[in-house]
Amino acid sequence: MRWILGLGLALTVTGSAAAAESVKVELPSPITVAPLPAGAKAHPISLTRVAANMAPGTAWSDITLDNMICGLNREIGYWKESNNQIGSLSSFDRSFNEVLKASGFVGGRDPTNLFEEQTKSDLQVGALITDVKLKTCPNVTFGRQTDHGDATMDVEWQVYSVTQAKIIARLKTHGGASEKNIELKNTSVLIMGAFADNVRRLAANDEFRRLATEATSSSPPPRVAQAPLTFAPASGAVPIAGAVRSVVVIYAGDASGSGFVISPDGYILTNHHVAGDQGRVRVHWADGTDTVGEVVRADRRRDVALIRTTSKAPALALRKDQSQLGEAVFAVGTPLEKEFQNTLTKGIVSGNRLLDGLTFIQSDVAVDHGNSGGPLLDEKGQVLGLTQWGYAPDGVSHNLNFFIPIGDALKALALEPAPVTVAAAAAPSAASATAAKRKRR
Repeated sequence: MRWILGLGLALTVTGSAAAAESVKVELPSPITVAPLPAGAKAHPISLTRVAANMAPGTAWSDITLDNMICGLNREIGYWKESNNQIGSLSSFDRSFNEVLKASGFVGGRDPTNLFEEQTKSDLQVGALITDVKLKTCPNVTFGRQTDHGDATMDVEWQVYSVTQAKIIARLKTHGGASEKNIELKNTSVLIMGAFADNVRRLAANDEFRRLATEATSSSPPPRVAQAPLTFAPASGAVPIAGAVRSVVVIYAGDASGSGFVISPDGYILTNHHVAGDQGRVRVHWADGTDTVGEVVRADRRRDVALIRTTSKAPALALRKDQSQLGEAVFAVGTPLEKEFQNTLTKGIVSGNRLLDGLTFIQSDVAVDHGNSGGPLLDEKGQVLGLTQWGYAPDGVSHNLNFFIPIGDALKALALEPAPVTVAAAAAPSAASATAAKRKRR
């Protein structure tokens, strides 16, 4: 006999009334989550993983069949290895966000919000279910039979920081739920009730509350640019083959995109929708290392953001003049998966557009999700713009991709490149000096 919980978790029960084993369910004492301290503001938190880790063959469910005496003609459920793989996150995610919101925290997603930008969370939480116990019995009221049941669940919560790129806490909770009038064999109500009680106990955990509130104090929201900010530009263009080293992956909460170095000072340009509203992001470089970056300026309408970090690659030269129709261009970024970091594609400028009062470079160069914020280069390796969006009304790419002109990006952030001195412009780079020596030999 098989019960489908509607949670991506298929559970098989076998056995009979003669089974020697029984499942004991002892509910924990109820818990009340105290309000957050006055003035404390919790950092957004997202549930990103749910899995189970129980030994196959463990007796976990005790289901009394359709009779009026609890404990007779029952079936014992034994855990299977396949039960450890939970296919759907949606029900758990909804319960997680609802309980956190009721407890004064901020969930990372709002499934009812169809238009506003979703909150990006630096703190991500994984739930590893280490034990489940469930028992149901018949309940006859006014001639109508339903079930009543109890369930408990043990969860190991793993709290992951995107900016630190590591698990910063492992917290254990034991929760349970009891229902008196549920539809026959509707065990999903008990499972989700036990999970929700574990979320409440997580919200009451002192270490979790400290992490959730301290993250905010170290991550101030990005400041909107006001006064001009002068930065040191690249002294010269980097060839296409070398330019890819200056393109990075930006991890902001549970989202990621691309960015590129515009100054030896450690300034990186990307999209606002990539950097989000976090004060800090994680920057992943082409050599496989990471640095922590701070969002220092952002403009939501033009969809650009400026990040400062410790630079590990040369700055890319920024081109002042407008792109020309038909000229060759190259896009660099991380499409779809992190394994494709620094993917280089080629196309042409298809047009220079004015859409909704904003200028864009249109190109047929191939880009995809994850390319956002990456550079659009000309044949000399100079930046013409940065990737923003593609037009795909039917969900299929039609090679109609749009890029923010670099001049518009700088203007929106009030960025002004400092004049390049004659000495700096004339000084040969280390690479060119080495090449000159080899030539002389």
